[in-house]
Amino acid sequence: MCGRFVVKDNTEGLLPDLFTGDFAGMRPNFNVAPSSPVTVVRERDGERSAPMVHWGFVPVWAKDFKKQRPQPINARIETVASSPMFRKAFATSRVLIPAAGYYEWTVTETGKQPHFIYESDAALAMAGIVSAWPDPSKAEDDPEKWRLSTAIITRDSHVRKGRHRGVGAR
Repeated sequence: MCGRFVVKDNTEGLLPDLFTGDFAGMRPNFNVAPSSPVTVVRERDGERSAPMVHWGFVPVWAKDFKKQRPQPINARIETVASSPMFRKAFATSRVLIPAAGYYEWTVTETGKQPHFIYESDAALAMAGIVSAWPDPSKAEDDPEKWRLSTAIITRDSHVRKGRHRGVGAR
């Protein structure tokens, strides 16, 4: 599961085929945490954009954006298409989340040990879903009417002897 990830200043430069527009909100961050604003790349009506969204999924049917619990940061690929929380977004609102890498932890006798998982010569594009929550306090024509949130789609890792296949680990 992805609980923290990294965005470097060159992440956008490593993704020219993904999006050639402006990554205006993307800033280097070596510890992107849940509930942080994150950049997603999405396509609507044939046009790609890279908005900043809330990392913690808030479904469209939630009564309150801030009070909605849970706000899952991950959605498992095995259940995302059938889960009442995620299925609408999975069917209609898939995105890519650019990253330089992510952290996985192993439990040791002295606590948890983070491991940075990355591609040595490329950025990652993690699969995700986005929800557009309608803020009832905003007018219908207000550009801030819709609050976007995201979850990363995850699956079980292929870990063997402490390393992930196909990516480097530190």
